[in-house]
Amino acid sequence: MLKEVFAAVTFFSLARNLLTSLWNGPVDLSRPLRLEWRIVLGRWLAIAFVAVALGVNSLPEASTTAAYGVLVAAFAYSVTLQLLIRRRSSLVERGTLPTVGDGVLCALMFPILGGFENPIYAVLYLVMISAGIRLGFIRGILLAGSIGLIDGIGMFSANGMLGAAFTVRTGVLLGTVLITSYLHEESAKTEAELAERLHQSQALNGALEHQALHDGLTDLPNRTLLHERLQQAISARDETSGGSVALLVIDLDRFKEINDTFGHQYGDLLLQQIGERLREAIGPAGTIARLGGDEFALLLSNADDLRSQRIARQLLSVLDETFTILEHRVDISASIGIALSPEHGADADVLLRRADVAMYLAKRASRGYAVYSFDQDQHSPERLALMSELRKAIDNDDELMLHYQPKVSLKSSRCVGVEALVRWRHPQRGMIPPDQFIPLAEQTGIIKSLSYWVLNTALKQAHHWQQSGLHIPIAVNLSMRDLHDPELPDTIAGLIKRWQVPPTSLQVEITENGIMAEPARALQTVTALRALGLRIAIDDFGTGYSSLAYLKRLPVDELKIDRSFVRELCEEADDRAIVRSTVGLGHDLGLTIVAEGIEDAATWDLLEQIGCDIGQGYHIGRPVSATELIQSFRPLIAAA
Repeated sequence: MLKEVFAAVTFFSLARNLLTSLWNGPVDLSRPLRLEWRIVLGRWLAIAFVAVALGVNSLPEASTTAAYGVLVAAFAYSVTLQLLIRRRSSLVERGTLPTVGDGVLCALMFPILGGFENPIYAVLYLVMISAGIRLGFIRGILLAGSIGLIDGIGMFSANGMLGAAFTVRTGVLLGTVLITSYLHEESAKTEAELAERLHQSQALNGALEHQALHDGLTDLPNRTLLHERLQQAISARDETSGGSVALLVIDLDRFKEINDTFGHQYGDLLLQQIGERLREAIGPAGTIARLGGDEFALLLSNADDLRSQRIARQLLSVLDETFTILEHRVDISASIGIALSPEHGADADVLLRRADVAMYLAKRASRGYAVYSFDQDQHSPERLALMSELRKAIDNDDELMLHYQPKVSLKSSRCVGVEALVRWRHPQRGMIPPDQFIPLAEQTGIIKSLSYWVLNTALKQAHHWQQSGLHIPIAVNLSMRDLHDPELPDTIAGLIKRWQVPPTSLQVEITENGIMAEPARALQTVTALRALGLRIAIDDFGTGYSSLAYLKRLPVDELKIDRSFVRELCEEADDRAIVRSTVGLGHDLGLTIVAEGIEDAATWDLLEQIGCDIGQGYHIGRPVSATELIQSFRPLIAAA
């Protein structure tokens, strides 16, 4: 019993779905075409009923055959209409073809069935109803009048008069059109009103959407739209795996002074001019947005580091031009932060935050623009993770290593020492450059542990070389934190004792900025280290702010001229003048002069002519392992 009930329910459900699908027709039909589809369904019923009527009426055989022929034509006509509806035919949508077709079929059928006196004449009422709805009053009346004229001519020809039946039939046809055409007109009015309301709604929605996604003052994209486009650009880059997405955050300097001096109205006018100037400068190459207040942003969907910096300089130049606000001339400057995807993040929120970090870095340094560097981001998750991993690397002693870059006498070409440079071979990240983790370590307490590791490893290597009959002084860089650590001299003394090497095996390099941060403490530490017998060198000389008077007080042995003055020594007269002066000053103070960054033989020769003592750089030798160093420079190394 349950099976029969279930089968019946299933059958009725399928039947209902089939009838619903048949009644609705193809999807996305317009209202007129959906009406025509449903009229076609009604025509199928009419064809079926007329076919039954022909079967029960006693007509001559020839008339019956002809009538069935008209029904076959009606069948083909209905199939054609359905195909045209599926193709969205305009002839069907306007109602012209279906109405004419129905009229022609009726004109063919009525003479066969005995004229307008036949009961099947009632089908014409359906034709008139659909005509009035489809065509409206005028065309519907013309059709009804034409049918009435044909009916009248036939009746008058047969009877010599029209009669009451003709009058009733024609009157009903005209009345049917009159009533149904009202539906046509009301439907047209309703459609027009709906179309107008839809147009107004679309215009209002467009205005609201524009308002929601654009800044009301400058009409630039706002933060929301920028975020959306930024995420789209990042996703598109991920799919193509090409290029970088660049985000530049632009913050106006001292804008508050303009508001306070002239008032917010002037400030708003200035923001409008700035927005327009930025938009004209970039054009279609990127998206300029206003993030709020005095902060703007630029999105470049395909720009590397160099192009981003070039455009940042272009924007700073554009903003450097004087603005005129109501006869007042105003000068404005800006700070720009640059973040790239995927280099600095693969998410719009992350990139926005990091461009903001870079912008504040540029503002603090007063240097116009800055590219994001996660080692300068105090709140970077990568920074925290890297510091944690660096602590483990120091403790495990199997990821960090020292490479040694030779320092040679420019006169004799003999190797007079090496500089120890730490390297980090991360198990997942691969080789991490020192400039990515040493600055981080310097900003935290990790630098103390890292410096101890470097000092211990360097002195251990000096011990091995001493056991091999080689004397190679090793220079180790000390950070500002190291220089201000009162325990540092005792720590180094303990390591020298532990590895049983002479103090001359170790040289420490300190920077000018490290000295000048706290001169008194630095002098105390340097003096203590010098008392141990260590040689002291000032690294990157010429880039800091040390005074010559203070330099004279320091117990140093060596000055290392920064590579920025050596790299283009042969081409730049200013660099030659600085190096020549530094060499003369150093020699007058009894110091040895070392030049960093020697890249070619011509620079070597020029430095030797100037009187520089020692050279270091890629032309002499790159930083290499202890084993590779000995293989390359053993003949030039002094014996212990």
